[in-house]
Amino acid sequence: MSRHGRQIKQNIELIKSLGDKRFIRDVLKSRSSFLKLRALHEKALREIYEKSIDSVAERLAEEESATKKAILKVVQEQLQEEIFKINKATESLMEKGIQQSFDFGGSAAENYFLDAIRETRALSLSGARSSMIAINREAVLSFWNRVTENGMTISETIWSKGPKIEDTVIDFIEVGLATGRDSIEVARDLEKYVRKGSKTLAEYYPNMMVRMKKRIPKDICYEALRLIRTEYTTAFTEATIKRGQRTPGYKGVQWILSDSHPITDICDVLAETDAHGLGVGVYPRGKEPVMPHPNCLCYLVAVLIEREEFINDLKRWSEGESVDYLDEWKENYYEAF
Repeated sequence: MSRHGRQIKQNIELIKSLGDKRFIRDVLKSRSSFLKLRALHEKALREIYEKSIDSVAERLAEEESATKKAILKVVQEQLQEEIFKINKATESLMEKGIQQSFDFGGSAAENYFLDAIRETRALSLSGARSSMIAINREAVLSFWNRVTENGMTISETIWSKGPKIEDTVIDFIEVGLATGRDSIEVARDLEKYVRKGSKTLAEYYPNMMVRMKKRIPKDICYEALRLIRTEYTTAFTEATIKRGQRTPGYKGVQWILSDSHPITDICDVLAETDAHGLGVGVYPRGKEPVMPHPNCLCYLVAVLIEREEFINDLKRWSEGESVDYLDEWKENYYEAF
């Protein structure tokens, strides 16, 4: 069995150890939905770039008889319009994606709590649902507006990519024209580049790519794709923690290595360390780890009190008996519900 196959099997066994069938189903469903979302949005992002760069290429092809200076002037004007469209579309896509990532990330713990409320009637079910929606909406807004490690919000990061996109496309066109290719040929090259990257072009036009050297990235979409992967995973993780913390049966989280984890790094340390005496890779409430690097695909699963025990405690507590962790939850979170 491959390393990838072993990791998948190990992860499934680990998740099975964390709860009953209902909880396991919810965890696997939310994770699967999240991965589908991320793949769908990565594809959508590429299509955003392809559509705009194709528009630039079409404009370039129309300038076959113009001078190089005139070509670059016209193309730059078109390019700036398209970069604006790219940034607006990326921003809209990521706003939706982060909302959905939050929804998926906390769903297993919330379903666990709502099931217990439904069975015990300790709280208003409709009130709990409404409160969760309001709290989650506020958490998403806070996440979107937070300042990240680069000193910018997500929106500011998206818009900061514009100059690099412009420089890349202009450099590409300048070098293509300088090698003796006409504007139509360079336009077709540009369409290939946005779809296949510089490596494919190097196979067909080695002289042109030698002249470009490191002036253009291998993939013009790479930084935007990395932003989506990083922020969606961070949103999913933050939702697992924050929405878990609002669930009284929440004890902490289990670190799960990505199924496709290729090399040993800090993620393996987080997955294999028993730093708190709770088990390998388990972190208690308030000590949850953050995503250690961009593009990280590892994730967290909430560790919860066994369902029947939690339901019994919730029944006793709703009848007036003191239960320490529920009393603490009431002091910190009850007002929101």
